Amino acid sequence: MNPSKLPQVWIYVEGLDDITFWDSCLFQYKSKYDFKIKVYRIESGERKGCTADGKSHLLEQIDFSILGTNMLLAIDSDYDWIIEEYKPSKTKSSYSKLIRENNYILQTYLYSIENYKSHHSSINDIFIKSTNECPTAEICFYITKLSEAVSQLFLIHILSVELCDDVYPLSSFRNDLSRLKWDIHTHDLSINCKKFLDNKITTFSSYIEENNVRLKQLEDKFSSLGFTRGQYYLLMQGHIVWNTMAKELLQKEVHNYRIEKIKELKLHPINNERTKQIRQYCNITGISECNTFSEINSRIEQLSIDCTSVQKVTEGFRHIELDLERLFG
Repeated sequence: MNPSKLPQVWIYVEGLDDITFWDSCLFQYKSKYDFKIKVYRIESGERKGCTADGKSHLLEQIDFSILGTNMLLAIDSDYDWIIEEYKPSKTKSSYSKLIRENNYILQTYLYSIENYKSHHSSINDIFIKSTNECPTAEICFYITKLSEAVSQLFLIHILSVELCDDVYPLSSFRNDLSRLKWDIHTHDLSINCKKFLDNKITTFSSYIEENNVRLKQLEDKFSSLGFTRGQYYLLMQGHIVWNTMAKELLQKEVHNYRIEKIKELKLHPINNERTKQIRQYCNITGISECNTFSEINSRIEQLSIDCTSVQKVTEGFRHIELDLERLFG
């Protein structure tokens, strides 16, 4: 069928990085619809023609009355899915109710696209393509172990955001997450990190005691949505989860594994064959024999852009799938 004969559906997203993700989500409906995924351009005023980059800017600029079956928004959920009236700051309006109730606004359900990249199935795929080897269980489920370790702090943070009391705002929670370090030898958080987490929770002891019932209600709420403590990382700010947790883990583990693999290949007794095998290995994995962290980082970023396995992240995609089925099924 000629694609031009298919009904067109325009989908406006927050930024260029989002196009590949939503294109992958829509894959099964491409035989029925011609999807045009674009960053929204402002239609009037001094900034007419400029892109409305970012969620807040997009929601402030879009005329919601134009949305319908042939024109949709697709945005990151942030905390709008898990907090009734989430406000990014005291000066910002809440769009949570609007996003939940508008049938023509698609959302990630997980905090952002970066949380899909950080999922243990995505870590598994990136590790395989970077090393040509299946990872150990420790590597795949490190992110789950980390999530469990910070789960109590996350509950405290969400309650604080919900209450707007500034006891533990996003900036503080983000800063604490950035201090966590992965021990390459034990495949676990470092001892110092574990001590830091214990001390941090102790500082909130009175807050926990005062809000014990509400914290339990939050945990029950997340459980009803399908999230155990080991999956809370999917609801945390995506950029910090990806940049300081998932990607750091991958960099260290890929680097360490490749060093050992290349050492093994260098043991081949025939020089020409040895050179050939090392070259072939580097070509397959897309990383040179130099194995620098900058090169590994570039390769990981490159592989993370591939969102074709988004369906494996069932914690979030199953909700997106229901929305797409309602609209296009």
